[in-house]
Amino acid sequence: MIRLQQLLIGYRQRGHKRKVLSTALNFSASSGEMVAVIGPNGAGKSTLLRTIVRQHEPLEGNIDILGTSWHRYSSRDFARICSFVPTGQPPVSQLSVFEVTAMARYPYTGWGGRLKKDDKQAVAKALARVHLESMRDRLLGELSDGERQRALIARALAQDTPLILLDEPTAFLDIPNRYEVLQMMRRISQEQNKLFIFSSHDLGFILETADKIWLLYPGQAIEGAPEELLRDHALDTLFRNTDIHYDLHKGLHIPLQQRYHTTIRLTGDEDEIPWVEKALLRAGYPVSHSRTDNGEIHIEARKKNYRIWIKNQPEENFLSINSLILYLKNIQTGKA
Repeated sequence: MIRLQQLLIGYRQRGHKRKVLSTALNFSASSGEMVAVIGPNGAGKSTLLRTIVRQHEPLEGNIDILGTSWHRYSSRDFARICSFVPTGQPPVSQLSVFEVTAMARYPYTGWGGRLKKDDKQAVAKALARVHLESMRDRLLGELSDGERQRALIARALAQDTPLILLDEPTAFLDIPNRYEVLQMMRRISQEQNKLFIFSSHDLGFILETADKIWLLYPGQAIEGAPEELLRDHALDTLFRNTDIHYDLHKGLHIPLQQRYHTTIRLTGDEDEIPWVEKALLRAGYPVSHSRTDNGEIHIEARKKNYRIWIKNQPEENFLSINSLILYLKNIQTGKA
């Protein structure tokens, strides 16, 4: 559906100098795909999206949409093939959900802006797709962040375009709403064969929902399935100059600083041991699971019952992981 050909994005400065934000981009995407645009701040993610929707002039190159160069479309025709959901709060808080959604029908209503039967049906269908039909008369300013984001996606759906771009659609949402919005986008993409291109910093969600990634990095541009980028360590560029790396099995991994040299022997219930071990490692303690380890500290982990033996000290019992870790810290600092 879309093909970027030697596209150079950025902006022009005074004196006709150019500020280039990317290397030449040669990306493509097809109908029914979810494409995530990722990269560090300043890499040009928002600029790329705004360039595609013709809000920003490219420095060089071309974009083909549905086999036609995108600058050949009239404004009305382009609005029928491409819709855009920008980031930030929309300045229309006093309009109802229905009114905001209906604004997207402007490519079809003519100069008068009167909604015909087909337009009203398109709005109702879009609201139903995002489960907001019961809130059609609510003001946008009265909605939660998650509901407001769904309303803006409904507006893009009501525009009835095969290509939908979204700039940071989950930026202001809590974790459940982030997941819900991305899953909703994925479902619509599959069922209606629409192409979604969206920018995001939510790497964990992206790797679970996106079909393809466009990775922007200064002097570098890579596209591929999430699994390909993980396999080829292409995502390592995102964590350059940091201690963070991406573990294929565990996800993002931040090496924890080992503060103490005393290794703690950890035994107990299989379901409880991983949680206690995670807390101990975060606190800076090395952990051993050896049954023959007779070191200075031994912890037996049962659900809501944590017994600890420290050499030359009486046994202690705790009802929470937090209280156990606090006790260990106090031992180390001499406060216990």
